[in-house]
Amino acid sequence: MMFRKPTRFKNICAIDPPGTPVVFRSLPFGANSAYALFREDAWNRKIIDQFCNKGQELWFVFGEIDGRTYINSMHIEKNITVDKSIDLVVKSYLDYVEVLIKDGYNISIVSVVPSCRTEQIKPEAREPLFPPNSGTDQERKYIVETFNKKLKADCERREIVFIDIYEFLVDPEDGFNDRNRAQDGYHYKYIGDLVIEKLNLKRLKE
Repeated sequence: MMFRKPTRFKNICAIDPPGTPVVFRSLPFGANSAYALFREDAWNRKIIDQFCNKGQELWFVFGEIDGRTYINSMHIEKNITVDKSIDLVVKSYLDYVEVLIKDGYNISIVSVVPSCRTEQIKPEAREPLFPPNSGTDQERKYIVETFNKKLKADCERREIVFIDIYEFLVDPEDGFNDRNRAQDGYHYKYIGDLVIEKLNLKRLKE
């Protein structure tokens, strides 16, 4: 939903900033987590190969599920530190991406989105939002902030392109998500034009 602006063409979303149009496809992988991408490898490749050539630029946007529910649950259930749980997710995520890159896919990693506040969730939001052991608002905020920092650092170490949109979506007052950009409290509205403007994608496409 962050990058989806429907057009009359199935599976294609087009954005027209001043000057050159930037055209992209949105490929939903379903309720998949960064930690479990290896498990869904056959499905992931089927989706990608159906719509993309290996040379096309692919942005992976994963980690919202991990930061909202999985990391703290693994910390409790496996009796490991939160930071260790984050490290396991980052390693699994980027190990998988490295396999795809070696197979010829051109992949960039997009930062994890900021956490949301429990009190702002609207009744129509999809359930379950916070399953047992998800942690408090402050715990989830720490998880997402740390996850994003470690993901960025490990991408740099592995020489994987990291696209940081976190600062465009966060409320600088408290470090949670920007309420004005969330359509149901935690799912973001379309932000494609914002990302194109902030990252100057027109320049990158020239």
